[in-house]
Amino acid sequence: MILSSCSKKCEHQNIIIDKGYAATCTDSGLTDGSHCKDCGEILEAQVVIEALGHKEKEAFGVAPSCTEPGLTPEIYCEVCNKILKSQEVIDPLGHHYVEDLAVSPTCTKPGLTKGSHCETCGKVFVAQEEIAMVDHKVIEDPMVAPTCTKPGLTQGSHCETCGKVLIAQEEIAPLGHKVVEDPMVAPNDLWMRSNRRFPLWGLWWGNR
Repeated sequence: MILSSCSKKCEHQNIIIDKGYAATCTDSGLTDGSHCKDCGEILEAQVVIEALGHKEKEAFGVAPSCTEPGLTPEIYCEVCNKILKSQEVIDPLGHHYVEDLAVSPTCTKPGLTKGSHCETCGKVFVAQEEIAMVDHKVIEDPMVAPTCTKPGLTQGSHCETCGKVLIAQEEIAPLGHKVVEDPMVAPNDLWMRSNRRFPLWGLWWGNR
């Protein structure tokens, strides 16, 4: 008996490679596969690869200032570069006014007038002006006369408000003792002086 050729099993001599393709962020892919050219039998089935999905990345935004608008960050896919979220405009912040208080002048430091500026950007709206220092309130420090043993002081002055010495007092050296010699007294003079002080005693002494 002769077998028909149609009953003969295909030996898959002519294999066709079914080329796959990679998945993308939004589209699925396929693995490589193969089939027989002669009989069409699938030798290796192609498998679907799911879409990868976007890999988000945030671009830098621009911060708004007091007078200039800003921009929100842009979000894009770092694989396919598709913009996922566009930048949006942020309104300017506007100035934040701060009052600069006046400073009274003293005898050692100048003062300042009242002013104002923006706390955020530092812009000055009303500049503070310098106020000249006030004069010292002068108090005289009286002179102290020196003595034989203690030094003295020259006249000086200081400020009653801040205590600053305006004219420093200088020390005056002690005068030292002024030696005076007592004159020598003769014995007869002493006797005469005693007689004057004690006349009765002198008479009694003379009558002896």
